[in-house]
Amino acid sequence: MQAIGKELQDATGAFSFDKKMIQVLDLCIALGGFAAYSLQENPIGVVDAFSLLEAEGGHPVLVPKRDTRVRVHFTDITMWAEELRVDDIPDNHPDVSKFCSGWPYPCKAYNLVICDRQALHTQEVAKYRKRNEQTPLVNSQLVLGLQRIKARGTLIVLLHKPYKWRCVKLLYAFSRFSNIQLFKPRRYHAEKSSFYLVARNVQPKREEAIRAINTFRNSWCYATFGADQSEVENDDELDGGDIGSVLAEFGPAFIELARPIWPGKMKYSLRVHFLNRCLYQLS
Repeated sequence: MQAIGKELQDATGAFSFDKKMIQVLDLCIALGGFAAYSLQENPIGVVDAFSLLEAEGGHPVLVPKRDTRVRVHFTDITMWAEELRVDDIPDNHPDVSKFCSGWPYPCKAYNLVICDRQALHTQEVAKYRKRNEQTPLVNSQLVLGLQRIKARGTLIVLLHKPYKWRCVKLLYAFSRFSNIQLFKPRRYHAEKSSFYLVARNVQPKREEAIRAINTFRNSWCYATFGADQSEVENDDELDGGDIGSVLAEFGPAFIELARPIWPGKMKYSLRVHFLNRCLYQLS
């Protein structure tokens, strides 16, 4: 992860800031590579972080425990009901005892936010989460990150499958309140669909950002409180016929953004796949 951090830094400058003292929020620190690299680039910075307990299936945190610049709170961030603005948890919810509240850190806003947690096969989860764990996981990170980022801050997000409609919509949303760039590590993610969104100069108070936060929060709620999971799984399908306007405004920019992360022989097939889906939706 430190090697990926250096490669990401060389390509995007995501870890560079004008200020000497920066605050970093890492929403899934384990194993700790990105946090360690951010402190290498900003030695007097501090990192507030979250991680899943090893006993619950999480990875070990390898950042030295004596490093006072790093503070780790162990919790499942998909259960952060208060931060996600949910006050009334149904008594019969399978995870009713796991929802948590109360921000654990004195710092309330951050220069850099890292959202790169993925669903873990080692984590035991309730049955309702097993079919589509990635939906509440991604959306909870996006809500927490955008609510806690400083104006003009930077947000790094791990994403998958850029040709999926849900991913296109997410990138379009971010493009309306930040400067976005996509990055795919040449070595470590070469055979995977994963890549990173780097959103710089984020403006979290803009109307478009607030609208996006509400959309991400609604998606988390939909997946967490009794929604039909098959519908959640297919939320990349068109919602309300907006594909025409999104493609007209963002389509060409999306192709240029995604070109570097479609390596070699994959470029043509993925672009055709994406365009075929667009044509299908328009028809």
